[in-house]
Amino acid sequence: MSHLMNADVIFPPLPGVAKPSVWLLAKLLRVAIIATLPRWQRDLANLRQPRIVDALIRPVMRLGLRLVAASPRLEVFLVGLLSPATVPVAAPAVLGIKPLRAETLTPAESFRRHGVPTPAELYEQLKADQSAIVYPPSAPVPAAAA
Repeated sequence: MSHLMNADVIFPPLPGVAKPSVWLLAKLLRVAIIATLPRWQRDLANLRQPRIVDALIRPVMRLGLRLVAASPRLEVFLVGLLSPATVPVAAPAVLGIKPLRAETLTPAESFRRHGVPTPAELYEQLKADQSAIVYPPSAPVPAAAA
Protein backbone atom coordinates (compact mmCIF):
# COMPACT_ATOMS: atom_id res chain seq x y z
CA MET A 1 0.00 0.00 0.00
CA SER A 2 2.88 2.32 0.75
CA HIS A 3 4.22 1.77 -2.77
CA LEU A 4 0.83 2.66 -4.26
CA MET A 5 0.92 5.99 -2.44
CA ASN A 6 4.43 6.80 -3.65
CA ALA A 7 3.55 9.64 -6.01
CA ASP A 8 7.23 10.13 -6.87
CA VAL A 9 6.98 7.29 -9.39
CA ILE A 10 4.10 8.81 -11.36
CA PHE A 11 5.84 12.00 -12.43
CA PRO A 12 7.86 12.08 -15.64
CA PRO A 13 11.57 12.87 -15.45
CA LEU A 14 11.90 16.52 -14.47
CA PRO A 15 14.77 18.96 -14.29
CA GLY A 16 16.57 19.13 -10.94
CA VAL A 17 15.13 22.56 -10.17
CA ALA A 18 11.60 21.09 -10.17
CA LYS A 19 12.41 18.17 -7.87
CA PRO A 20 11.76 19.98 -4.54
CA SER A 21 8.27 21.06 -5.62
CA VAL A 22 7.51 17.56 -6.96
CA TRP A 23 8.73 16.07 -3.67
CA LEU A 24 6.42 18.42 -1.74
CA LEU A 25 3.47 17.61 -4.00
CA ALA A 26 4.11 13.87 -3.61
CA LYS A 27 4.17 14.21 0.19
CA LEU A 28 0.96 16.25 0.18
CA LEU A 29 -0.76 13.64 -1.99
CA ARG A 30 0.37 10.85 0.34
CA VAL A 31 -0.92 12.68 3.42
CA ALA A 32 -4.21 13.42 1.62
CA ILE A 33 -4.65 9.79 0.55
CA ILE A 34 -4.04 8.56 4.08
CA ALA A 35 -6.55 11.11 5.38
CA THR A 36 -9.25 9.44 3.24
CA LEU A 37 -8.60 5.94 4.57
CA PRO A 38 -10.67 4.47 7.40
CA ARG A 39 -8.78 3.62 10.60
CA TRP A 40 -9.06 -0.16 10.11
CA GLN A 41 -7.41 0.13 6.69
CA ARG A 42 -4.63 2.30 8.09
CA ASP A 43 -4.04 -0.27 10.82
CA LEU A 44 -3.79 -3.06 8.24
CA ALA A 45 -1.21 -1.07 6.27
CA ASN A 46 0.60 0.19 9.39
CA LEU A 47 0.02 3.80 8.30
CA ARG A 48 0.18 6.20 11.22
CA GLN A 49 -0.98 9.77 10.79
CA PRO A 50 -2.32 12.03 13.55
CA ARG A 51 -5.93 13.19 13.27
CA ILE A 52 -4.76 16.81 13.31
CA VAL A 53 -2.80 16.15 10.09
CA ASP A 54 -5.97 14.70 8.55
CA ALA A 55 -7.89 17.83 9.55
CA LEU A 56 -5.21 20.20 8.23
CA ILE A 57 -4.75 18.54 4.83
CA ARG A 58 -8.45 18.58 3.88
CA PRO A 59 -8.78 22.36 3.33
CA VAL A 60 -5.43 22.44 1.52
CA MET A 61 -6.55 19.72 -0.91
CA ARG A 62 -10.03 21.21 -1.34
CA LEU A 63 -8.46 24.51 -2.39
CA GLY A 64 -5.96 22.77 -4.68
CA LEU A 65 -8.64 20.66 -6.35
CA ARG A 66 -10.90 23.70 -6.82
CA LEU A 67 -8.05 25.58 -8.48
CA VAL A 68 -7.37 22.66 -10.81
CA ALA A 69 -11.07 22.22 -11.60
CA ALA A 70 -11.30 25.91 -12.55
CA SER A 71 -9.08 25.24 -15.57
CA PRO A 72 -10.16 22.29 -17.73
CA ARG A 73 -6.88 22.39 -19.66
CA LEU A 74 -4.88 22.22 -16.43
CA GLU A 75 -7.09 19.35 -15.27
CA VAL A 76 -6.44 17.38 -18.47
CA PHE A 77 -2.70 18.13 -18.23
CA LEU A 78 -2.57 16.80 -14.66
CA VAL A 79 -4.62 13.73 -15.54
CA GLY A 80 -2.10 13.15 -18.34
CA LEU A 81 0.74 13.20 -15.81
CA LEU A 82 -1.00 10.92 -13.33
CA SER A 83 -2.78 8.54 -15.70
CA PRO A 84 -1.94 9.05 -19.39
CA ALA A 85 -4.23 6.23 -20.57
CA THR A 86 -7.20 8.06 -19.01
CA VAL A 87 -6.81 11.18 -21.16
CA PRO A 88 -8.52 9.90 -24.35
CA VAL A 89 -11.61 9.02 -22.31
CA ALA A 90 -11.66 11.86 -19.78
CA ALA A 91 -10.38 14.81 -21.83
CA PRO A 92 -13.40 15.16 -24.15
CA ALA A 93 -15.75 15.17 -21.16
CA VAL A 94 -13.63 17.63 -19.17
CA LEU A 95 -13.14 19.92 -22.17
CA GLY A 96 -16.83 19.80 -23.15
CA ILE A 97 -16.27 18.11 -26.49
CA LYS A 98 -19.49 16.59 -27.77
CA PRO A 99 -19.48 12.85 -28.62
CA LEU A 100 -19.81 11.74 -32.22
CA ARG A 101 -23.05 9.96 -31.29
CA ALA A 102 -25.34 10.69 -28.37
CA GLU A 103 -25.60 7.03 -27.48
CA THR A 104 -24.74 5.10 -24.36
CA LEU A 105 -24.27 1.34 -24.43
CA THR A 106 -24.40 -1.07 -21.55
CA PRO A 107 -21.38 -3.37 -21.31
CA ALA A 108 -23.54 -6.27 -22.61
CA GLU A 109 -24.66 -4.21 -25.63
CA SER A 110 -21.07 -3.21 -26.37
CA PHE A 111 -19.84 -6.83 -26.18
CA ARG A 112 -22.60 -7.91 -28.60
CA ARG A 113 -22.10 -5.01 -31.02
CA HIS A 114 -18.36 -5.56 -31.29
CA GLY A 115 -18.49 -9.36 -31.23
CA VAL A 116 -16.38 -9.57 -28.08
CA PRO A 117 -16.99 -12.39 -25.58
CA THR A 118 -18.24 -11.31 -22.18
CA PRO A 119 -16.04 -11.90 -19.13
CA ALA A 120 -18.35 -14.75 -18.08
CA GLU A 121 -18.00 -16.37 -21.52
CA LEU A 122 -14.22 -15.97 -21.41
CA TYR A 123 -14.12 -17.57 -17.98
CA GLU A 124 -16.19 -20.55 -19.13
CA GLN A 125 -13.87 -20.97 -22.12
CA LEU A 126 -10.83 -20.84 -19.83
CA LYS A 127 -12.32 -23.56 -17.60
CA ALA A 128 -13.11 -25.71 -20.65
CA ASP A 129 -9.58 -25.24 -22.00
CA GLN A 130 -8.07 -26.16 -18.62
CA SER A 131 -10.19 -29.27 -18.25
CA ALA A 132 -9.16 -30.40 -21.74
CA ILE A 133 -5.47 -30.44 -20.79
CA VAL A 134 -4.18 -33.98 -20.38
CA TYR A 135 -1.47 -34.30 -17.76
CA PRO A 136 1.04 -37.18 -17.85
CA PRO A 137 0.43 -39.74 -15.08
CA SER A 138 3.62 -38.71 -13.26
CA ALA A 139 2.84 -34.97 -13.25
CA PRO A 140 0.79 -33.52 -10.38
CA VAL A 141 -2.46 -31.94 -11.53
CA PRO A 142 -2.76 -28.30 -10.46
CA ALA A 143 -5.61 -27.73 -8.00
CA ALA A 144 -7.29 -25.22 -10.37
CA ALA A 145 -7.44 -27.79 -13.15
CA ALA A 146 -8.68 -30.65 -10.97
